[in-house]
Amino acid sequence: MLTVFLAVASMGATMADAHIDTKPDWLVKPTDEQMMWVYPQAAAKSETPGYVQLQCRVAVEGNLKACGVLTEEPQGMGFGEAALSLTPQLRFRPALRKGQPVESEVRIPLRFSVPKDGPAPPPSAPEIVAKARRLVLAMGLDSAVKAYQERVLGGLYAEDRASTFTADERKALFEAAQEIAVEYKPKLIDTAAEVYARTFTPDELDTALAFFEGATGRHLVGQQKQVAGDVGTALRNQWKEIFKETRGRFCQKAPAAKGCVLPGAS
Repeated sequence: MLTVFLAVASMGATMADAHIDTKPDWLVKPTDEQMMWVYPQAAAKSETPGYVQLQCRVAVEGNLKACGVLTEEPQGMGFGEAALSLTPQLRFRPALRKGQPVESEVRIPLRFSVPKDGPAPPPSAPEIVAKARRLVLAMGLDSAVKAYQERVLGGLYAEDRASTFTADERKALFEAAQEIAVEYKPKLIDTAAEVYARTFTPDELDTALAFFEGATGRHLVGQQKQVAGDVGTALRNQWKEIFKETRGRFCQKAPAAKGCVLPGAS
């Protein structure tokens, strides 16, 4: 799978309306992530960049309307449609005439680019990875991986029950997913170990191992499930208090709002 990073380049707006004192300007531009999600699939696979120029009307509220594609390069790969799909998320400061916002026209250039991936980081020394793997296991991350897989499998099975699959087909799907989970668990742990090996120095790994493989560390890991449950309960109770206080503060600021009754009011 191609890893892509999409940059917004040459962003700007050219004003086509006359008698405007202040031109429209960007308020919310498309992000790299937004452009990544709309990048045409065939173009991404072939590492083909694209350029689109849109023409839109900027409403007095700052949203875009009546957008059309003026230029699309290369044509026929979906870059125009991709650019148009971004327009509901874009916002402008509207043009001003005598200090009042007015509708105006803008031309918006969007450049879709797929830079070449950089070189992969060199693998860590085997002895460092072995230490990191010990740390991953000592910290209980293998249990976290298992719990995550179980949640994913449970969700898959629950969603699939509402599908058109038969009972036998659902059972086969669930069994296949379980088999894959068992096969991939060591790979996930190894991946985590490689990350730890690249992130921490050997001395830091030794220090962490000494703690998590010691009595205090083992006790801490063993209590994680109970502590997580207790913290979750405490946070839920705290959230109720926060909600109550927020509602009270809101009613102080907007006493006429529906459902707000201030103390002493009759």
